[in-house]
Amino acid sequence: MKKRHHSPVSKTDLLPFPRATRDQELLECHLCLSALRTGDSTIYHLIVLAKVLKISNFLAGDGHGVDAERVLSAAQDSILKAQLMGRATGRWQATEESLWRPLGALLQLYEDQLERAPSFKVSRAFKRTNEEAREAGQQCAAPVSLAA
Repeated sequence: MKKRHHSPVSKTDLLPFPRATRDQELLECHLCLSALRTGDSTIYHLIVLAKVLKISNFLAGDGHGVDAERVLSAAQDSILKAQLMGRATGRWQATEESLWRPLGALLQLYEDQLERAPSFKVSRAFKRTNEEAREAGQQCAAPVSLAA
């Protein structure tokens, strides 16, 4: 039996999330990137950006995101490098420009997606990300306010 995807049930589901909700989500993401850039961070900050990567990937798969594949690939590489360094050193950071710049591009893509994608697709991407994390036995650290 196939899982049914959430589809819009009202006209408001076809609109992007309200600006205040998007701004709150994006502020948390930018603060996490800032913490990683300065080296004053924990694994939580990296997990938030990894979750953004997954959500953004799902939204790109739904047709939201110009040049998303390049941005997503570079961000994935940065997250992997930061994760490997963090495991080896216990310091979770992305202080080198070659690590934080792709993460900044990811956040720009994510912001564009949240501004344009219908709220039902964003909610579905959040839900899929949370389900995958749960199935993998991971705890989701990022806020799920947009998936309400």
